[in-house]
Amino acid sequence: MNVTNEVLEYFNLIDACGLGKKVTSLEEMGVPVGEETWRDVESSWCEMLGDELERDVIRLQGIAELEEIWGLERGEIMNAMMQSERNEEE
Repeated sequence: MNVTNEVLEYFNLIDACGLGKKVTSLEEMGVPVGEETWRDVESSWCEMLGDELERDVIRLQGIAELEEIWGLERGEIMNAMMQSERNEEE
């Protein structure tokens, strides 16, 4: 769910489900957004997802927390992402 217009230039490259429709954001639809709005949307979405999956949803503050949960070395996820990007360029 796009809350602000900050990343729309990237999301405008997406053709979701091949429908040829543009993406939008709450901000673009006239909803006043700020840090509070983002937190409210995130909290509500995580709660609804957890309810739907009948599971707890853990909200991480960064990649380092995920690496710790998965037992990876610090920086391992970022290194894998960068390597994948380099492979795509070749």
